[in-house]
Amino acid sequence: MLRPNALLSRHRGFTLVEMGVAMAIVGIMAGLSIAALSGLKKRGNFVSGTGDLLGGLRLTRAEAFSRQAPCVFIIDTVGNNWWSIIDIANTFTLSSFAPATPAPAPAILLASGTLPTGVIFGPSGSPGGYGADYLPSPYGGIPGDTATSPTYPYCTFCLSSGTNAGFGSIAFYGAGSAVFSANSSSWIGHQFTIQSPKPGGSGLQTMSFAVVARNGVSATFESAQ
Repeated sequence: MLRPNALLSRHRGFTLVEMGVAMAIVGIMAGLSIAALSGLKKRGNFVSGTGDLLGGLRLTRAEAFSRQAPCVFIIDTVGNNWWSIIDIANTFTLSSFAPATPAPAPAILLASGTLPTGVIFGPSGSPGGYGADYLPSPYGGIPGDTATSPTYPYCTFCLSSGTNAGFGSIAFYGAGSAVFSANSSSWIGHQFTIQSPKPGGSGLQTMSFAVVARNGVSATFESAQ
């Protein structure tokens, strides 16, 4: 008959090999979890940035309709900022725009924002912009990349020189039209694009914001490069 302590002696702990295997599995799982969380964060920042921009753009147009007063949406592709203002006196000029005082009286600041970490205006490399010669119909007359963009491949109406080089503005009017800060006469509208690293690998996810000059209607187009 076995004694109680003899039964206990048959139980043993983990060997070093078993502990090593277990720790390796834990390490692999932790690495996969970190990579997955990083991808979710990248995607979340991109969605947040595009949502805020689209909201600001559409708010600007809606306020122009409701107030029957010019409202201006401004982007800063260098600092990754944007503003929405009511231009009550109809005196706004992009060349004199000052980010420190975006809405001097009697103008009113409607909204402003900065793109999230990892999200910027771009891409600047070839082909740049949306990644196609033209955007899909009915926005096909809007330039989309380096082959068609008059200034920047990712902002077709931004200033290419001067104090506010890299800045661009879209003025919406109560009648429904939109006027751009540069190159507004040659195209049916204009676009700007933002980029962010893909959540799960190399390459970029991009979102283009297209605005038609005649009626100020806007749309977004997502692509990858």
